[in-house]
Amino acid sequence: MGDIDVTMWAIKNLKTGKLFGNKYSRNLWKVKPTNAIDHLQYPYGKREDRIDLVAVKVRIQEVKEDE
Repeated sequence: MGDIDVTMWAIKNLKTGKLFGNKYSRNLWKVKPTNAIDHLQYPYGKREDRIDLVAVKVRIQEVKEDE
């Protein structure tokens, strides 16, 4: 069986350093989620509690357990 080694896009919250999901808990995208970031930031407007979201590339690898 082949190893999993994939690079995808995710949205990161700069204030917390954690990955951010949309309302369907989707965290990973094949293409850069520019429109998703705009949609997720819209309700916060220009208030002080605005979240700072950026698109980042993440690498997903399969980890094999030692026997």
